[in-house]
Amino acid sequence: MARHSVCLFCSAVEDLPVATRSLAAEFGAACARRGLRLVYGGSGRGLMGIAARAAAAAGGEVLGIMPRQLVRPERAADNIGTLQIVDTLAERKQRMAETSDLFVALPG
Repeated sequence: MARHSVCLFCSAVEDLPVATRSLAAEFGAACARRGLRLVYGGSGRGLMGIAARAAAAAGGEVLGIMPRQLVRPERAADNIGTLQIVDTLAERKQRMAETSDLFVALPG
């Protein structure tokens, strides 16, 4: 059976409440525990980075998809799972949709 993927839409902003940051970490870890691949926007910052690091730390598969123009300002998480660089924001959304079975949104 193929692995299912969950796409997480969330913020790369650093200044968020502790409860929100904790939720992102628990979500990432829960994906890993359930054998779900986490697909996200590819940033190492904010909720994106928190969820991706938690999923990876729990042994999960992580796929980040990031537009080229955001690699520097968003600090691409090239050390967490697999990172795909695309040309545009529209391509990022399309790739996220194509590679995911379920979509979840956290603040941001």
